[in-house]
Amino acid sequence: MVPAYLGYTAANALAGLTRSWLMGQGHCVAAIESVNILLGNLHPEQQARYTLDEVGLSRLVSDFYSYAVTPDGTPGVPLGSHVNPHTAGGLIEGGYLGFAELQYTHMPLPGERLVAFLSDGAFEEQRGSDWASRWWRAEDCGLVTPVMIANGRRIDQRSTIFLQGGTDWFRQHLELNGFYPILIDGRDPAAFIWGIFEAESRLQACSEQVSAGHMRYPVKLPYLIAETVKGYGSMVLVQTRRMVPRFRQYRDLMRSRAGTLTNPLPVVCARDRDSRRPRRAGNSPGRRSACGKGSSAELS
Repeated sequence: MVPAYLGYTAANALAGLTRSWLMGQGHCVAAIESVNILLGNLHPEQQARYTLDEVGLSRLVSDFYSYAVTPDGTPGVPLGSHVNPHTAGGLIEGGYLGFAELQYTHMPLPGERLVAFLSDGAFEEQRGSDWASRWWRAEDCGLVTPVMIANGRRIDQRSTIFLQGGTDWFRQHLELNGFYPILIDGRDPAAFIWGIFEAESRLQACSEQVSAGHMRYPVKLPYLIAETVKGYGSMVLVQTRRMVPRFRQYRDLMRSRAGTLTNPLPVVCARDRDSRRPRRAGNSPGRRSACGKGSSAELS
């Protein structure tokens, strides 16, 4: 989750807007909290306790999973084993496998955007998520980008996806259920940046085609498959910690430019809509349209 969340925050900074985020694997909150501390994206309670120095970061590590409580029974530290009220931007706890998969499609309102980080371990819990591509409507839903963190593990067991055949099997499964799968490198934050913009541009173009009467629902919902290995984010975080001074400069620069950054999404959408060139073979299942059957927009 560390590379994924780093890519998400960078995509927000580049676009000059804030997308909501949702995470089905709530126990990965350690990745979210750690990156938020490095970027200064904190609520006041955490900002006061987890300073960006040896003392603050050591306190963060000791508080995680501490289960400390006060005499009146409330949490003793602004940190938990899962997403909690102190987690900046947190929407659901993520402790019940499969719930995020069932909810993400309808969560953003028109004009809003959501990135949903999903778990291959939770994939086998709630099969109703296979219908998500059939539920999305631009008239009552904002742009959604589902991202499968495909590390092949469910706690200490292999996940069903990898027992069935790995990401190749999962890509075919998504195609059969009306999604447009896009495979990215789950170890590279830059891949997530590109993937978020790519998925949003495709979904926006599909929405425009529906509005113009050139196609009809359901659309082929873009779905990122981030292939990685379990625990890779810890190595990224160690390198990120060594770059704290540069993170501070980056954070200050983004804050100073927040009002001047332009949103590149309309440009990207126009490029995709007018393009007739094929996508890279690794990211495109053939020459079919990304919008679905009957579309006049050749986006693949």
